[in-house]
Amino acid sequence: MVGGVVFGLVSVNQLTIVVGVLVAQLLNWCLVRDLPAGASDKFIRSSWFVQQGWRWMFALTAAPSLLFLAGIHFVPESPRWLLKKCRSAEAAKTPARIGGEA
Repeated sequence: MVGGVVFGLVSVNQLTIVVGVLVAQLLNWCLVRDLPAGASDKFIRSSWFVQQGWRWMFALTAAPSLLFLAGIHFVPESPRWLLKKCRSAEAAKTPARIGGEA
């Protein structure tokens, strides 16, 4: 039971990271999709895309990371870490907290 819960948590953790990167890249694509196809280097360097766009890209990419950072505070300590810290009573309760009493 505990192994399945831990595997599920690791999978959800990885999935949130991948989805966050995907959302950030889709938002970046939305910002630059209006860039003309045959744009010269000189045009690109003097355009909004280089002058201001990179700031928006950076900020929009940071947004999913900040959401992940906020959400990480709701993840319980792992039973292994609790046992290492000699907190066995809490370690026994953690799997039930994550996966339910059954």
